Amino acid sequence: MSDQPTQPQKAATQRRHRQPAQSLPQTGFDLYELLLAYVRQETAVPLQQLGRVLALGVAGALLFGLGGLFVTVSILRVLQEETTLPDWSHYLIVLAGVLIAGAVIWKVGTRRKRTREVAA
Repeated sequence: MSDQPTQPQKAATQRRHRQPAQSLPQTGFDLYELLLAYVRQETAVPLQQLGRVLALGVAGALLFGLGGLFVTVSILRVLQEETTLPDWSHYLIVLAGVLIAGAVIWKVGTRRKRTREVAA
């Protein structure tokens, strides 16, 4: 006997692998479901992940800002209690310190951006 399938066996195998024909509305509905699943996978899920990252970034920025405010007020209070300078000078010293710190932070941030742009 040969290992080759006979003609009736070939036909039976083809009938088993062939899917039944679907109606046009069913095919359209399947296409709609496939498209909807694709859109969810490629847009909705990444946007949710991006939203989480943005929320954590905003929360971190607010906490850093609040910490900076506390440090600024504490420096002002130390200057007011421990020095004999005129009252207005404490505020001027703290304002100058905040402006200098802000300028340094700004400069460091823009330098990193330029380095990334040049590298890309």
